[in-house]
Amino acid sequence: MVQQFIQKLLDNPNFKGQPLSLIETHISNFIQQNKQNLAPVFTKQFFPDLNSDSATDKIQNLVKQTISEQIITASRNIYPYSINFEVLVNAGILTNLNQSDFFSYLTKYTEAALVSKEFRQKLDQVNIVLNEKMIETYVSKAFENKTYTYTELHRIDNHHFNLEVLTEYMKLAAIVSASYAIKMNLSGHNESVNAFDIGKDLKQMENYIEISKSNRLKLFSCIPENIWTTAAHVTLDHYINKEVEPIAKVLRIFIYRAKDHRTNIKIDKGSETPDKSWFSIQMKNAGYLGIDKAILEDLNRLAFEMRK
Repeated sequence: MVQQFIQKLLDNPNFKGQPLSLIETHISNFIQQNKQNLAPVFTKQFFPDLNSDSATDKIQNLVKQTISEQIITASRNIYPYSINFEVLVNAGILTNLNQSDFFSYLTKYTEAALVSKEFRQKLDQVNIVLNEKMIETYVSKAFENKTYTYTELHRIDNHHFNLEVLTEYMKLAAIVSASYAIKMNLSGHNESVNAFDIGKDLKQMENYIEISKSNRLKLFSCIPENIWTTAAHVTLDHYINKEVEPIAKVLRIFIYRAKDHRTNIKIDKGSETPDKSWFSIQMKNAGYLGIDKAILEDLNRLAFEMRK
């Protein structure tokens, strides 16, 4: 009965097309705001042996667990069709990583997803980036038109990948970047923190990334260090750290875009398309978000051209 109640919350038509992690936030807020009225229902119908606070916490945890399972399931359904590992192996980027190894890596993070809201959010956003084919759509168009983004990715970036290799590399780096949302103990902090908690403190951020990257390399040696480095750069504010890789700058924009993504939006005639509208609005927020405004402007032009 309790699972039916939770599913009813998830199926709210007002949530249709929204990211799973955002739906979790909506439900959590709804329960907290209506706790006085809902708590008696939770204790009477679902958990008669618990008090009001414990019953409410139990519901919140079940919602979190359900959302976590749905995000992990989505990852398992999306990744096999999103990344061409053979391209990365042939390019010499991967030597001992295959799909089976990678899904083992993903499984090890399931527990982290259950306890870390930030990780659930980032993994959900990466799922959207891959499922909506943001990387291949915009990067291939940038290469075709030889735009500013093309120059950054192909000429300025130290990797100098061709389009095929670059696309697959970016997808893998995007997935790995979610792991930097997992909290860890760090000197100078009373509580566990992740890269996003540290924010604009460059010294602390560099410390976190080095420790975090070292720990992950030990656990997942099948993923090479350059992937971890690019993924770490996704968490960095472009305006605070001028050494951010161009690949990471672009990925940071896509992941922020996924946070506000809605599926199956009807576009009225003459209206701006969803991506074009988002890129336009975020130009004002580029400094706050730590994203490269020049790349954002270029993606905005590409979105207009492609009617995205």
